[in-house]
Amino acid sequence: MIITVDQTDPLPTFHLSVLEAQILVAIENVGWYAYLWFPIVYREVLNFGSDAPDEEVHAAFASLIRKGALVVTQEKWGEIPEWKLAPGALTVARETVSLGTDLLYLGWFIVRSLRAH
Repeated sequence: MIITVDQTDPLPTFHLSVLEAQILVAIENVGWYAYLWFPIVYREVLNFGSDAPDEEVHAAFASLIRKGALVVTQEKWGEIPEWKLAPGALTVARETVSLGTDLLYLGWFIVRSLRAH
């Protein structure tokens, strides 16, 4: 589990990939509906812009659970679990998505500049 805790801050700091962060932001925006994620990721409904294959998205869910960024809220035998974002996870997710977008734009700008010369 990759969670570091600053003793002065009661919320854990999560180390998220851009894909994991995008998943958390989508869950926050739309809510948790398992049928929108499994077995097929309904990107249009979720406003989920990642191009990652569904298998990678599903693997990222397991990673989010291991990291403690997604926590189960309701689990009854034979029912699909309900999930929610752990405290502090959304803030880290939004920062990660923003940084990922900034890096993507920077890469595009560098490539364009190199082609111009």
